[in-house]
Amino acid sequence: MVTVADILALPAIYEWELLTEVPNALGRRVVNIGVFDAMPDESEYDDYLPGEFIISNMGFARESQRDAEHALCTILARNVAAVAIRNVYDIRITDKIRAASLRSSTPLFVYQGEYYEQVIFQAMKLIERDAQDSDVAVFVGEGASLP
Repeated sequence: MVTVADILALPAIYEWELLTEVPNALGRRVVNIGVFDAMPDESEYDDYLPGEFIISNMGFARESQRDAEHALCTILARNVAAVAIRNVYDIRITDKIRAASLRSSTPLFVYQGEYYEQVIFQAMKLIERDAQDSDVAVFVGEGASLP
């Protein structure tokens, strides 16, 4: 099982900070990684699913703190595994954003590291390896032996 801690330990993430103390922030299961790169529309980010680790640089909202706050509060309500921001545009994390994180129990992080494409690449490789290892464990667990 891949966790939020596993994603944050990837070489592409140099350092990170948890901005809200939510239960089991680092132990939450990650099943996919998603890019958060646009303002919400009428679907309110329905494409983002529970268990996804969401990553962004918030470039789409860099001109408006109000837009950034609205977008972050909306994505935090999606019950994703975590939201991590490479805050190169100095988006202010307001009390309203922190409250949305606490209300949904979705951990919110800022990180320093490589471009989010590198984080995504490394995270997907990790998730794929975990899935392959799980398949082998099930295969072996059914009484079969490895070749």
